[in-house]
Amino acid sequence: MQGKGIIRSARQLHQTYGRSFAGLFSKRKPVSKDLDKYDVIVVGANLGGIWGRQFDDVVHGKYTMMAVFDNNINEVVPLRNVYEQGRVSKTDYLPNAKLAINMYTAHSDCIGVDKFLPEENAIVLRNGRRIGYDHLVVAMGKS
Repeated sequence: MQGKGIIRSARQLHQTYGRSFAGLFSKRKPVSKDLDKYDVIVVGANLGGIWGRQFDDVVHGKYTMMAVFDNNINEVVPLRNVYEQGRVSKTDYLPNAKLAINMYTAHSDCIGVDKFLPEENAIVLRNGRRIGYDHLVVAMGKS
């Protein structure tokens, strides 16, 4: 039953702070996905998405931001043991990565980074798109 409590808490958090409710009455528009340069690029969906959301809250949307990730699935580490015991479903253990990203942050639609070009302050995505940045945050996790 311990696993069910964790899942219930996670669902309550998502319902409280979920992407669909963020900025409900705000007139602010999401950052466009097709800019040539962003103030901040965050590489990594899970930690990067969480960091990006917190950063955006702190700076109140002052900077244009893009999250770049190649996997649409995040592993919820606190649920790993409960999942391995078969007490939660795979869909509860591996949620959609886009849910971690702030609704105002542009994202790469699961197209990962092919090359980092630090001397040019740019990255190249796997589809060949080159994107410039002022600041780069690499939060790609273990792999």
